[in-house]
Amino acid sequence: QKHKSAEMVQQVDIAISTLSALNIDEPVFSFGRNIFDSTQRSYSINNLNNIFLYSDGEKFIETDGEKINAAYVLENDPFLQNDIYLGNESQFDTIFNEFKARKQQYNNRMIHNKLYIK
Repeated sequence: QKHKSAEMVQQVDIAISTLSALNIDEPVFSFGRNIFDSTQRSYSINNLNNIFLYSDGEKFIETDGEKINAAYVLENDPFLQNDIYLGNESQFDTIFNEFKARKQQYNNRMIHNKLYIK
């Protein structure tokens, strides 16, 4: 069965989605999401040269981890040509907090060797 979607998918989503497609119902820890589960929101996070790129599928931010450097609304600007952060800072508070929470969870799990389920 073919399926077409415009939402973001990351490499980290493949394993958890494959387990779901194969009906394997075992507890798994993953920063990815099951792309076949419509209740899970898509997101993307990348880091290159200490610059983070984060998107929730609707908005996109570029940050150094402490402050937003640039921000875009993907529906209006899918090629990220027009930075609209200045003058619209409060519009990006939620996505920045989501980014910081995901980054903190990853860092804490790495530091404490908790990238698994007990």
